[in-house]
Amino acid sequence: MKSKCVSLNSGKYATILSGALILFGLYLTGLYSYPLLHSLTELFGAIVPFAVFILAWNSRGLLDNHYLLFLGIASLFVGGLNTIHALAYSDMGIFPAHDANQPTQLYVATQYVWSLSVLIAPVFLDRRVKASSLVFGYTGFVLLVLGAIFSWDVFPDAYIEGVGLTPFKKISEYVISGIFLTSLAMLLRHRRQFDRDVLRYLVSCLGLTIVAELAFTLYTGVYGLPNLAGHLARILSFYFLYKAIVETGLVRPYDLLFRNLKQSEEALRTANSELEQANRQLAEASRHKSEFLANMSHELRTPLNSILGFSHLLLEQTTGVLPAKQTRYLAHIHTSGKHLLQLISDILDLSKVEAGKFVLQPEPLPVVATLEDILVIARGLANRKGQVVQTQIEADLPPLHADPVRFKQILFNLLSNAVKFTPAGGQITLTARRIADCRLHPPAATHAAQAGIADLNHRAAALQSEISTLESEIEISRLELSVTDTGAGIRPGDLPKLFGEFVQLETTQAQRHEGSGLGLALTKRLVELHGGRIWAASEGEGRGSTFTVVLPFAGPRDL
Repeated sequence: MKSKCVSLNSGKYATILSGALILFGLYLTGLYSYPLLHSLTELFGAIVPFAVFILAWNSRGLLDNHYLLFLGIASLFVGGLNTIHALAYSDMGIFPAHDANQPTQLYVATQYVWSLSVLIAPVFLDRRVKASSLVFGYTGFVLLVLGAIFSWDVFPDAYIEGVGLTPFKKISEYVISGIFLTSLAMLLRHRRQFDRDVLRYLVSCLGLTIVAELAFTLYTGVYGLPNLAGHLARILSFYFLYKAIVETGLVRPYDLLFRNLKQSEEALRTANSELEQANRQLAEASRHKSEFLANMSHELRTPLNSILGFSHLLLEQTTGVLPAKQTRYLAHIHTSGKHLLQLISDILDLSKVEAGKFVLQPEPLPVVATLEDILVIARGLANRKGQVVQTQIEADLPPLHADPVRFKQILFNLLSNAVKFTPAGGQITLTARRIADCRLHPPAATHAAQAGIADLNHRAAALQSEISTLESEIEISRLELSVTDTGAGIRPGDLPKLFGEFVQLETTQAQRHEGSGLGLALTKRLVELHGGRIWAASEGEGRGSTFTVVLPFAGPRDL
């Protein structure tokens, strides 16, 4: 790691030293021949903008914002004007009929076009531009500028032989510097939409351009220090433009051409990280909630059992005969206490399940005998409402490997719900039967053998026999329990939320009955802990419903 850092620092220092030597060489070139320095500056000022245009134009179909496309098209015309400006210099002899005024006018016009383009470009960070219309607009504007300078002679003078720079030229330098300064402020305002390195290079480009413009306002002669400094600053500004767009676009296109995509990916990663943290916090909060509910349920259940016990003794009149009114009040206390105890027990069980502390105690359970025990209690509840409980139970059901208490709780919850939501005179049917399905569990070796059949034809018969055996390898036996009633029924839209916690469906029949909304939620959890499934079906409100539970005879380990 240390050697890598030394290598990076060495490369950085070598680049800085090389740049300093090049600038010093250009400075000496300017002292020796100003036309040569001027030509090199404008040549660089043409090549870089042309390169920016080529990159932007050829990637226009891939850009996720049109800032670069707008700047690229503007660069094409800026590069063209810089080229004409270099050719118009009097010592070049390209336009012999003109003096130094025309190249200076071209320079002013070019800088106005460039500064205004840089100022407008941020508008297209969030907007799209029609490339053909923009090219047509720039073409017309540039032709008007060239006509004003070379043909119609209406462009203000920028340089007068024997006098020097005109007030128009100097004022224009300040105005252009102000436009570039405003562009710099807008760039910084939208800094979040740029890669950090690209932003740094663009800021350096605009800053050095402003330095060059201000240096040119101090012009005293072609070999004067302000003029030389202005040209060197101008070269550096185009170098940083090259670094910002051309080099970055070629070496790290995702930092420039697809900046929005990169930002979206970074934002997505940040959001995922925050979501994971929030999920961890929610899980921790849920664990604390479950622990709190479990502890509070224990604390509440102890005194409640005492209330139920003493109220039961009083109702049995073991201490003497009570008046009818007091007996009625005690009955209300006892009934409400039982309801509250059931609610607390359900909360405690759900809290244990959510906290991962709920432990089943499975054992071989005789299904038919257990169902008969539960039906004795269910029929007692049904008889009070004049309901009929029918059964369709297979006689030879094998033992079920389940927790006896929780199995009875599952079935009793379903039967008591059926009684509760079925009107007087209704019918409830309990069905219990054995179902089976086949599943294939071929080992990895069999897959490998199958893959080699084409090359090992002589083993095909043996492999086919092995595969056939595996296809009928395991028969999973399951117990299917169904509780069907002729009661309130369930609307189709309510079926998906039926097993949620604290859910009480808004039906005319359901609103007549009390309930915590935890019974079915807890039943579903208990069924799943046994490795089974539960679901409900109904033809609609007022047409009854069927709750079906499927449990493996062998227990949850085999599912």
